[in-house]
Amino acid sequence: MSRHPHVTGKVVLVTGAGGSIGSALCERLLLFAPQRLILLNLTENGLVQTQRHLHSSAGTVVQSVLGSVTDEALLARLLPGVNTVVHAAAHKHVPLGESCPAAFVSTIVGGTRALCLAARRAGVQRIVVISTDKAVHPASVMGASKFMAERLVSGLGAGFLTVRFGNVLGTSGSVLPLWREQIAAGGPITVTDPACTRYFMSVDDACTLILETLAFSVDHGTFVFDMGEPRNLMAMAEELIAESGQPCVIQTTGLRPGEKLTEELTEGPRTATTHSRIFAVPAAPPIAQDDPAILRLIGVAHQADDDAARTRLWQVVTAPVERPKMPTRVWKPKTEPVTFVTWKWRGNDPQRQFLSEHVNVLAAMLQRHYHAPYQLACLTDDPVGLDGSIEVYALPETKGDRLGPPRQGGSKLFPSCYRRLWLFSEEARELGVRLVLLDIDCIILEDITALIQGKTAGFVGWCDVSFGWSKIAGGFWALTAGSHVEVWERFDPRISPALAEEAGHQGSDQAWLSYMLHPPKQAWTSKDGVIKINWLQKSGRHPPEGIKIVFTIGTAPPWDYAMQVGHRWIADHYHL
Repeated sequence: MSRHPHVTGKVVLVTGAGGSIGSALCERLLLFAPQRLILLNLTENGLVQTQRHLHSSAGTVVQSVLGSVTDEALLARLLPGVNTVVHAAAHKHVPLGESCPAAFVSTIVGGTRALCLAARRAGVQRIVVISTDKAVHPASVMGASKFMAERLVSGLGAGFLTVRFGNVLGTSGSVLPLWREQIAAGGPITVTDPACTRYFMSVDDACTLILETLAFSVDHGTFVFDMGEPRNLMAMAEELIAESGQPCVIQTTGLRPGEKLTEELTEGPRTATTHSRIFAVPAAPPIAQDDPAILRLIGVAHQADDDAARTRLWQVVTAPVERPKMPTRVWKPKTEPVTFVTWKWRGNDPQRQFLSEHVNVLAAMLQRHYHAPYQLACLTDDPVGLDGSIEVYALPETKGDRLGPPRQGGSKLFPSCYRRLWLFSEEARELGVRLVLLDIDCIILEDITALIQGKTAGFVGWCDVSFGWSKIAGGFWALTAGSHVEVWERFDPRISPALAEEAGHQGSDQAWLSYMLHPPKQAWTSKDGVIKINWLQKSGRHPPEGIKIVFTIGTAPPWDYAMQVGHRWIADHYHL
């Protein structure tokens, strides 16, 4: 008999015990001789099937319970005396989640919350919650629900672990059994998209790694499994046809609702653990169990209101995360103090997601092309993965965050741009005497030392000629800290959208600056070597001679956008 610190001689509960992963875990758990193994499942057939396959070890009592993980009264009776919980109960089929969002939210979000609360009250020593790669930059109801479940767990601390992995081969409803059925029927075999890729692992691998994570000496955190490289579905289908020896046509059907072309296991770096195939990753931002938004979401889901559940789910997923207060720092003055400032925060659109690696590239470009004393500060809600040379500050809350996005008919205003105006606040003085804002979507081509030092006015903006020479554009400013605090003190996000509309600006911080400071007497233009990539689309493939900085137009990463518009020369400059 093998021993396990959180299973052997313990009382263990498995939720979703009738599912593919749950039933396989129950079989594995019995090998470690728990004192009692409790099987909780919503459906009768699944529970009976699991019972039939279990071969109890001597001394282990197997208890089957028919019920829902959302049933708080049931959990209150069931959890006292339980030592360990493996939470596998969930709905997993992405397209079904799009048509039945209330059921998915109720089970995944509501069930996880109910279980965690009951486990804490009962004094459960350890609980491992099974998540999925679809929780990373979620694009589906299923993925968004799992993301919120991760958030509920991540703030609970000791005893609560989350494991995240991709598709498991051979489970009910997975692609391999479907393809085998299609081949047996003579075809066609269906593939959503020729470029579609997925992470795969076997049931045995998944169960082994779940139980080994459960045995870790560390008592909380989020972990991912080494699943190798993602597999191309078209190639897998071709291999299966070849193995069968039966000719079969492959038919592409297009991605189904909620499906992504590719999946991700983490949005941050992986950290090695004591196990070669298990890695620690940044946890999802925690959310309180009694958060009003969570309670409203679960409430409408329990009422089977699909439309309300879908709407509230995406509202809570995309809502700004509460930010910590700005830390107090005292920096030693430098000979010629210049602080370059950039911003990075978690976004929900993977097409506009800036990552730590993009900030690190900016740092590398500055190191190559600025030849005077300076420092680089990143204001962020997620510092994981940033180079150690970058000073990190908490992301400040702005007036725009508190009031929410402006609602202007037809306008494409982004409230996130209001954050840049915080640089004019009294609080921002601690960043340095001279501040230079550099948005992440810039590419530095040549030496910018003279460019930065040559204009010493209290504020220097970049004039975007596409909006007329009188408009201050975003993404590249220089200002003396504290020289224009009225910009921040008088800023009203309810007024700025109207200014933006009047000025033809999409970025309302730019309109506000143009209104408050008027066109700067000194401004960077293309003559100084500052240019926007959409100008280059009209003027040719390479930037004009003397161009020092090129800005993309807010698409992350800059490299990808530059490649889309055909500027291959960026390859020589945009790298670490």
